[in-house]
Amino acid sequence: MHLEILNFVLLLGILGAPQQQPGEMQLVLPEDASTAKDERRNHFKLYARQLELYDTYTKDKPAIRLEARKFLQHAIANESGIYFIEEPLVIEYKHLTKMGQAVFDAGSRDPLFRAYYAHTLMDKRWYSTAESNALSAVNKILREGYHPAAEAIARYTLQLVVYRMGSIGNVNKYHPGLLRLVPKYFEWATEEPDMQRPAWSDFIRFTKHARFQHKVSKKMVKAYEEMPGKDPWLMAMLKGWYHLQLERNGIKDVEEPQGAQDDASQLNLAREYLRKAWALHPDYPEAPEMMMHVASLGGDEDSFEIWFQRAVEGQIDYWPAYESMLKYLRPENGGSYEKMVAFGEACARTDRFDTLVPFYFTIATEQIQRGDANFEFLSENVPDFYDKWRYSLLKLAEHPSRTIVSDRQTGRLSRPQRTFYTNILAMALMTRNYDDAEHFWKLIGDEFYEKSFADYDLRKKYHWSEIQASKSLGEPLHEALDLLELPNSIKKTKQVHDVFTKLKNQNTNEEADYFLQSIIDIAQKELDYESGKWVDLEFSPDLAEWRGPANLFKVENKNSVTASNIKKYKYMYLYHKGSFRGPKEITLELEPKKVISHWLYAGIHIGLCANRGQGSSGIAFCADITGDGVFVGGGYSLPEKIPLKRKVTADGNSFDYSNRLHLKAWDNETFELFVNDTKIDLGSTGHGSAIPFDMVGFGSGGWRRYMGEIDYKNFRIRRLTEPRPVNKQQP
Repeated sequence: MHLEILNFVLLLGILGAPQQQPGEMQLVLPEDASTAKDERRNHFKLYARQLELYDTYTKDKPAIRLEARKFLQHAIANESGIYFIEEPLVIEYKHLTKMGQAVFDAGSRDPLFRAYYAHTLMDKRWYSTAESNALSAVNKILREGYHPAAEAIARYTLQLVVYRMGSIGNVNKYHPGLLRLVPKYFEWATEEPDMQRPAWSDFIRFTKHARFQHKVSKKMVKAYEEMPGKDPWLMAMLKGWYHLQLERNGIKDVEEPQGAQDDASQLNLAREYLRKAWALHPDYPEAPEMMMHVASLGGDEDSFEIWFQRAVEGQIDYWPAYESMLKYLRPENGGSYEKMVAFGEACARTDRFDTLVPFYFTIATEQIQRGDANFEFLSENVPDFYDKWRYSLLKLAEHPSRTIVSDRQTGRLSRPQRTFYTNILAMALMTRNYDDAEHFWKLIGDEFYEKSFADYDLRKKYHWSEIQASKSLGEPLHEALDLLELPNSIKKTKQVHDVFTKLKNQNTNEEADYFLQSIIDIAQKELDYESGKWVDLEFSPDLAEWRGPANLFKVENKNSVTASNIKKYKYMYLYHKGSFRGPKEITLELEPKKVISHWLYAGIHIGLCANRGQGSSGIAFCADITGDGVFVGGGYSLPEKIPLKRKVTADGNSFDYSNRLHLKAWDNETFELFVNDTKIDLGSTGHGSAIPFDMVGFGSGGWRRYMGEIDYKNFRIRRLTEPRPVNKQQP
């Protein structure tokens, strides 16, 4: 069936016959189109051919080849992207790492083995060892020879390792060697039929983390063009990709005889080649998805919505097309949150629960919550929002393709089920559907999906206690919770303190006390702050008084936490739930324990709002631990060195010192910062806002460049009574 998008006249501006209720969009997906499951299987078939390369080229001793080959079978399955519920060869990385270690100890030094062994080491975050294995694999191939496809895999692994270590310079250094091999990789992949899409998917992975280098890319395109057996579709895609990169990077080039001296010319050339690729294979989604970008810039007569249709006609759940659709429907790109919701609802109404298409209702609404809008926008503008959220996630979890148990033996929930159920639980708590929350909590047991749990700021003890408080207190609790939504003021704080104290005295459920007392404690801290006292912002065992990814913090005692993002790439920020109005004075001690990345910073943050652990707006005052510097705001570096105390251990990674940050903030533009009692000249960053900064927190960045472990101690705050400095240049 041909896909139709109906009623785009009202919502997205393209032609269609309205068949739904006014204001609704409908997606009717083609029943005979391929799905991601089909493509994962195809990709796995391509990767499995690498075993033939090992059999042909390895110099391993015969006695260890069987075990090395067995390891490669599992490792290749894991890295191919196929799901464990679709392929028994996919196993947990902890088992795979042990298997690889045994093969290595037995003496295998085969380059293909070492490349995949490096992948397993990355999962354990043993980056130095992974880098050593990947580099050894590349060097051995250069010395002794191997198939170019294996060299491409080894070079991609090396590039991925240094990227995850945060060494972007080395990513760009190694990238040309990988691009040089792309034509040979394409040639190897297309020796078998129907392997164009897996080959193209690998090319996108090869280029994902590196800076576009147009001269090297130009040589790569030319080299493939000169191959006698080149695939026409891959050739057209490669040229379309090249000219899109030129346009995106603002690079002028005369690649074509007619010349291309501006962005418009590059866009026209990209359009020409991508339309050619689409004509060659209208059953492939990649060219239409890339054409969505061309169309969004006015480079094609067809709109990006029409190109979305064509993409999902090739694969109904081709996620890059859905991601691009949401991107172009965002308000900053000329769309609106209403259009994003309409698209998400249309995805949910497809009822294709054998795919992840209905999940885009969840993704769309999550993106809205992380934007300028908030949860109130959804609850006010999406009728029956929670029911729609629950229905689509429940149907996804209950589909037979996802009910296979995670380890095939113990009867545990599968990972997809844990993911969907945890998302339902989170929204049930946000919408105060406490009966549902309790049901799914018991259904999940201890199998919460950690990412969703952290993204929604869930705390096991705190939120279970909230559920019990609702059962115990009923409507009076709901009315009290409404108080928390009022604008911040001293009157509100006193009222919250009194009302929740009364509720706690009335409560008969002991499990509910923790939730009620946490709210009382937060209000008491606000009152103490208003009275001018120094307030210790303490840490309960589950960080109930804090927002942020609690899974990255270990509570040492009530005054100290250790933050670690060595295994998870997340922002290591915590924000206190209290509101501390007006001029404030903050002190914090920090003690780095382990530094993995090339740049690690940590410090105090004052901001407007935190978005479910994803970061916040505001200003950071941070010590650059590895560089002895300070930066303020959104990364504005200050040249002045600061006297950080340090004692570096023999391995160069572990640190043993404590530093004290002392911040005075009169308003959102006037600050003084002291590091170990040395005043820092903040200069002027031009960062400021007209809205008072009431929220305070601490932490460090969460990208791969900022991996490490840091102890934070004695986070204290009080109302600042010193007069505001006069004629000071401030951030």
